[in-house]
Amino acid sequence: MNQTEKPQLKKDVIIVGTGIAGSLIAKLLTDHVFDNDTKKMIHRSEMDDSKTYKELSILMYEAGLEAGLELDSASSMVNYNDYIRKFYMEEAKVPNSPYPDLKQAPSPNVLDMQPIVPPFPDKKRIFGTVWSDAFCK
Repeated sequence: MNQTEKPQLKKDVIIVGTGIAGSLIAKLLTDHVFDNDTKKMIHRSEMDDSKTYKELSILMYEAGLEAGLELDSASSMVNYNDYIRKFYMEEAKVPNSPYPDLKQAPSPNVLDMQPIVPPFPDKKRIFGTVWSDAFCK
């Protein structure tokens, strides 16, 4: 989008994070269109000229370079090695072990899990253990 275009106010899909998963989801969604007649997503190769289709409006949010690897190869290798070193130094090897805790990209940590006390979950945490209590009995 160039500087003169106004962004759309409504988006069909919002993807948080432009890493591997976010990029794959965006690619998959851009390969499809919404068929207004059947109210279903179809692949672009299955489009029929007689029907009306809607392109999806997709917005992607990214925390920025501080949250990930730098774009140039030298900085990327330094960041990658720092992540590996931090992971090996952590006592608990959990998915977020190698990554820094950034205020602009808060990330849940499985080590912060606590039981959810009904009727309201703790709004400070994203993870809870209600599901595990139900399946472990």
